[in-house]
Amino acid sequence: MPSIAGSVLAWGLVLGAGVLGLGGCTDSDTRPPAEITARPTSWTALAGLEGENWRGVMAGLEQQCRHLATLPPNAALGGVPSLPYGRLNADWAGACAALPMAGSDGTVIRNYVQRWFQPYVLTDRALLTGYYEPQVAASLTRQDAFQVPVYRRPPDLQRARMTNGQSVFGRWQGPAFVPYDSRAMIDAGSLAGKGLELAWVRDPVDLFFLQIQGSGRLVLADGTTIRVGYDGKNGQPYVPIGRVLERRGALARNAVNADTIRAWLAAHPQEVRGVLESNPSYVFFRLLSDPPPVPAQVGGGVNEAIGEADEPEEGEDRPASGPGRIPRITAPAAAEEGSPGAFGVPLTAGRSMAIDRRYVPFATPVWVETQVPDPRTGGLTPWHHIVFAQDTGTDIRGPGRADLFMGHGPMAPWIAGHLRSAGRMVVLVPLPPARPQ
Repeated sequence: MPSIAGSVLAWGLVLGAGVLGLGGCTDSDTRPPAEITARPTSWTALAGLEGENWRGVMAGLEQQCRHLATLPPNAALGGVPSLPYGRLNADWAGACAALPMAGSDGTVIRNYVQRWFQPYVLTDRALLTGYYEPQVAASLTRQDAFQVPVYRRPPDLQRARMTNGQSVFGRWQGPAFVPYDSRAMIDAGSLAGKGLELAWVRDPVDLFFLQIQGSGRLVLADGTTIRVGYDGKNGQPYVPIGRVLERRGALARNAVNADTIRAWLAAHPQEVRGVLESNPSYVFFRLLSDPPPVPAQVGGGVNEAIGEADEPEEGEDRPASGPGRIPRITAPAAAEEGSPGAFGVPLTAGRSMAIDRRYVPFATPVWVETQVPDPRTGGLTPWHHIVFAQDTGTDIRGPGRADLFMGHGPMAPWIAGHLRSAGRMVVLVPLPPARPQ
């Protein structure tokens, strides 16, 4: 069976002290900054739209509408206040009711999208990075080389909301709400013997990157795959280890990526624990067959480990024009879907992205113009597609910042780890029933 990353390649690509006094242990503030002004633009301003796979877009829209139907009409989806629609679930009522019939051809779907969605620009510059779903060899028991535990969420880890709207993870110690044990404390055994082990892996670096991605596939010796997903974090500050290695002089800034980080750690095994523990943040997991007690908040991808800038620097090159070759593909089957993102729907390679919810509402289709790494050539290939805002990430900050989900499989880590491209993002806002174009 082809991997999700394989289906992405078929497109012509080859391929994460306010009131409580807890500075540094908060999730992103979901309240959008008022100074951002959303500017309407025209569909003709979207370069490469004629090359889109509209049946793939339709599959994403059907997925969004199915999930939105489970939410109350007044559910807040996020987004800047200057967006006229799309910030509440109710704003999708007309677009979802008007969805074309299953099996509609690309022309029908394109006409529907252009009738029911209005393009808006939040910023003229964007920075696109990538994330993926790791596959890690594991055992359900501690044996032989499998000595590194994958922990489920401790029962005393709680999530609270501050008066400014930010959420925090931690636990109560008397009247004080404090961050949970740090990575170093957990590595030293603070959770050992409490029955929290979901599985065991061989390498602490594999566990670390699994935590960076926020979900993954544990592959047992008999070939069985167990999927795990994010179930909270310890509330400690997040420190990208790529920046740690850069400050040490171990890696040059322009050479920091997932591959070079892994290679450096492999060449310096005696320093692995110290480097990993320089990031005190720690992620806990659940089996994806279990109900999700906490909305996912990670996503964000390998570029969180690297420590990417929030916005592209002035003068970074814009992507070359043109969408490249994009053969038609079908949406992945359920078994090929990724883990659920923060919005609560399974992620789809090449169709899902992590965004900053303060600026871009969940469920929103986003037109992306950028370039992605091509393992066949080692270079970049133009990539112009509609992607859906279905996830968030610790290091995803700003109206022009996003992480593209690259699926799973042998090439997904390479593509996600090497993706850091300037580009353009245009949000496609659903129109109310009385205002279709």
